[in-house]
Amino acid sequence: LEELLLRRLAAQRGVAKRGDPPRQAIDALLAADGPLAASEEEVASYYGRHPGQFLSPERVRLWQLLTGDRRVAERARRDLAAGAEFEAVLERARQADPGADGRREGEMALADLPPALAGAVARLDPGETSAVVEAEYGFHVFRIEARLPARTLPLAEAAPEIRRELARQRADARLGELLAAAERGAAVTVYDRTLP
Repeated sequence: LEELLLRRLAAQRGVAKRGDPPRQAIDALLAADGPLAASEEEVASYYGRHPGQFLSPERVRLWQLLTGDRRVAERARRDLAAGAEFEAVLERARQADPGADGRREGEMALADLPPALAGAVARLDPGETSAVVEAEYGFHVFRIEARLPARTLPLAEAAPEIRRELARQRADARLGELLAAAERGAAVTVYDRTLP
């Protein structure tokens, strides 16, 4: 119903044709009332009012190897702990277990890992290799490349996210106003007793 009302309002205001797809008509209505983009001052103000939103937790950069064979995982752990290159260890693991997989995971927060895996990773220093960690889908071995401390994102890094959030808030508010105007112009009555 809301979509139908907004499409009708878009046609009445001349920003869309009656047969236009709903999303296109609604986007045209939103754009007709001016840009949704926030100014630099608004972005900076939002950043200042929401300091906790831009805290980045401690993160790690790590490599992960996964195999279905405990013996392959144990050998990989020994080789990694002895200083072997991860790619070479992974290649040997794949020869012994074609289903073995591994990769550099990049930066991730410990909270992004399942608790059992996060516990194994949390105790490691850069350059260290974990013990073999058993999971329901195989055996993991981790090597920590680096630990990155918790930090607050600077405004320059947080700005794109803030702009998206402010634009979304403006679009939601504008859409509510447009829907109210469309409902007033259509004299809508919903008989909710007849709805399933």
